[in-house]
Amino acid sequence: MSLFRFQQFALLHANNGMKIGTDGTLLGAWTPLPQDTTSVLDIGTGTGLLAFMLAQRLPQAHVVGIDPSAINTEEAKENLKLNSAFSDRISVLQTRLQDFEPDGKFDGIICNPPFYQDKLSSESENRDLARNLKHLPPEELFTSSFRLINEAGWMSTIVPYEILDRTLQAGTKAGFHLKACCLVKGRAAKPPKRALLHFVKMPCKPEESMLVLESDHRKKSKEFSDLLSDFLL
Repeated sequence: MSLFRFQQFALLHANNGMKIGTDGTLLGAWTPLPQDTTSVLDIGTGTGLLAFMLAQRLPQAHVVGIDPSAINTEEAKENLKLNSAFSDRISVLQTRLQDFEPDGKFDGIICNPPFYQDKLSSESENRDLARNLKHLPPEELFTSSFRLINEAGWMSTIVPYEILDRTLQAGTKAGFHLKACCLVKGRAAKPPKRALLHFVKMPCKPEESMLVLESDHRKKSKEFSDLLSDFLL
């Protein structure tokens, strides 16, 4: 089986300063994946990180990455050329989620969404597009995702803890049911920073968990290291 490694993805930030971030790696490694999943949509694919991670975890699946940014989609396509073993299982399209009309529905959706609520001061318009909540608010993310997956489908995302309630409300209003929630802390004694969320269409009892990223200053915890082990050389 072809393997994708973070170290082989060093060109991700070549043009726009968007590095491999903790949020994306967490989401790609944590998301519960039914092994009968054959099609996945990666919303806001950026330079393709999540698409590659899911293509590795689901060797039978085809992943479609969409992004409104021309710069991002070109970089994702370049990364696909550099990791050609995945070229027949990953497609990249430049489009807004709100405008996306695929031929059929997906088994699953994954999204590391923009989440900053205030106007950003970044000098990069492309970076602002990827990070500002106004470009893809939770309500639009969940409404669009619900119509794009089949009845047995799933949807996973990661959000700041501060907008967890809003996100859960948006998911419920769209028709989703929360299946798994993992609160992410930097240190054990600190409050949660992020929430990893997994939704389905069918009613279920949600599973709750906690993940601590550091056991000491700048030292990854064992559970975090174990989670990422399949993607590290």
